[in-house]
Amino acid sequence: MKFREIKRKLGSSLTGEQKILALFGLLAVCVGIVVTGVWGMETAKEVREIKKPEAGGEPVQERLFIEAGQEGARSYVVEVPARLYGAAEAKRLLEKGREELDRRLLGENDSPDHVISGLYLAAEAADGRVAVEWSIDHPEYLSYGGVPAEDLPPEGVPVRLEARLSCQKEELYYHKQVRLCPETKGEKTWAGQVKRALEEANQDGTDEWYRLPRDISGRTVVWKHGRENPALALSLIILAAGVWLVWRRREQSRQEERRHRAGLLRDYPAFVSRMCLFLGAGLSVRQVFYRLADGGENHGKKIRKPPCDDLKEEICLTCRELEQGIAEAQAYRRLGERSGLPEYRRFTALLVQNIRKGNQELLVTLQSEADKAFADRRRSAEMLGSKAGTKLLMPMGLMLVVVLILVIFPACVSFYN
Repeated sequence: MKFREIKRKLGSSLTGEQKILALFGLLAVCVGIVVTGVWGMETAKEVREIKKPEAGGEPVQERLFIEAGQEGARSYVVEVPARLYGAAEAKRLLEKGREELDRRLLGENDSPDHVISGLYLAAEAADGRVAVEWSIDHPEYLSYGGVPAEDLPPEGVPVRLEARLSCQKEELYYHKQVRLCPETKGEKTWAGQVKRALEEANQDGTDEWYRLPRDISGRTVVWKHGRENPALALSLIILAAGVWLVWRRREQSRQEERRHRAGLLRDYPAFVSRMCLFLGAGLSVRQVFYRLADGGENHGKKIRKPPCDDLKEEICLTCRELEQGIAEAQAYRRLGERSGLPEYRRFTALLVQNIRKGNQELLVTLQSEADKAFADRRRSAEMLGSKAGTKLLMPMGLMLVVVLILVIFPACVSFYN
């Protein structure tokens, strides 16, 4: 099948709203692809150091990408600690420092019985206000920087850690038993090497900058800031705009339909009354429709005058259907269905019955229908008037309050003066 035939069939099977959604969906996909391509072409700026938070602040995490030779970029989260306080500012509770050590000692390890990466042997705790001194029973397997040795036995080595926390003249001891295990090949080995290199480059905790090493295990690395790709957000915004546009069109269609039905209902009593008048003058139903559509001009000829209101538009459409050869009964039935109102359905049912079976009392029935329509319109006008009066209660109440204030305020001022 040719492309044009496929396009024609697909276009004819979709509604206007579906076409809008499909267009916006295609636009969102194109924007996502283009933005992703442009985003990937840009080169991030090299980072050599990260400024630490001020003393007493919380450590921050920076997600960077490490480029090591031909291996490509790898993501790594660098935790930048805050600058430490001086020795004269140490004012922290020992118990809180012990809880902090117990929480942060394992670092990236999941269990003390299986330690494969470096431990966090902090030199201070509680925001730098508690000094910590570590004691290790096997320093040949675990350095005081918390870095395990590379030549660990396959079965692992148990190591006992002891920390002396001091704050002014008070002391508290902390004990922890861990088991050092050799690292396995893979991503954890690379993470351990990166952590050890970071610890070696930042042994001075009082330094204002957190240094990022340029060399890890003999390989030159480049640290870069990660950036979020805005393609997904832009695509979602475009899709949301398409959905909003479809909703807006539907809402406008509903409002237009409500306005159209209100206009038909408003003109219904006059329409039935004029129908009775022309039928009483001896015209047929078909001739009455032509006369109402043309305003009395060009009787019996094709309708060319554009409609000026909702009811006349429906009458002109019915006349055009009659000119095209549609049966009268079917044309009148369509008029009732298009209106969506029970009054017009009842009226067209009377016309269809008159055509099929003949009804000598059609004029009397239509006159009764006109009287009923005028009575319904009168009741509707009374209900709208009562609602309008209710809506005016609020502004009238506000005006009353304003008048009372204007009258009472000068009297109160003169009384206190």
